[in-house]
Amino acid sequence: MPDSTIIYNSDESLASALQNADQAALGILYDRYSPILFRVLQKMTANTAVAEEALKVCFILIWQNKHTYKPKEERLFLWMFRTAVDTANLILEKNQIDAAYVGNDKSNCKDWKNAKLIMELIIFGHISQEEAAGTMEIPVGELRQLLRKEINQLRGI
Repeated sequence: MPDSTIIYNSDESLASALQNADQAALGILYDRYSPILFRVLQKMTANTAVAEEALKVCFILIWQNKHTYKPKEERLFLWMFRTAVDTANLILEKNQIDAAYVGNDKSNCKDWKNAKLIMELIIFGHISQEEAAGTMEIPVGELRQLLRKEINQLRGI
């Protein structure tokens, strides 16, 4: 039986514990990452209730699919982020909710090239610009241009 009194400081130790079916690790992941995932889901769905449902389903899927996470291929947060986005898209499509979600015609996040989303991933998701660019499937230089543009807009330049 897993020891739920262990303190997990790194995502690597959390991922290992999660893959060993340690429910405490899932709770720590929820505490650590649900705020950023919820913000992304709210932006995608434009509906707090749908975002809450998507977040709940997302963490159920994270638990059920913990064996599919490959730590050598990507960071834990990126895997969780993709799970959240896929979950929201499935819920929106299933319920035929007319909302902007990643990949549809109404989305600002087509091809993941939304500067605000990228900034949030980098700032709150603890990922590098290179990792964000890889996730968004755009060159690092293009990512940096998007970030500069967004920062200048925030500054009022």
